[in-house]
Amino acid sequence: MKIKDVQDDKLAVLLKQLPLASLQMGHKQVKGTVVDYLDVSNNSVEMEYVVDLFKMTTDELIKKWFDGEEKATDLFFQIQNLSKE
Repeated sequence: MKIKDVQDDKLAVLLKQLPLASLQMGHKQVKGTVVDYLDVSNNSVEMEYVVDLFKMTTDELIKKWFDGEEKATDLFFQIQNLSKE
């Protein structure tokens, strides 16, 4: 499951920076900044995930990052149970 390679702290920082970068570039939507300007060639798995998040369909994301619907569903409920504790 490729999503397990994504470091939550790095992902959080990247997601916090996106609206700021979008503002600096004069974009009305963050999606435009991600789709048109983010570079995944820096080999950051977090950057790759964010770009895919904005470019791919849900089915494509689930297949690539979560190894299919069954594993994604299992992970969803694991995370949901952790948040209740």
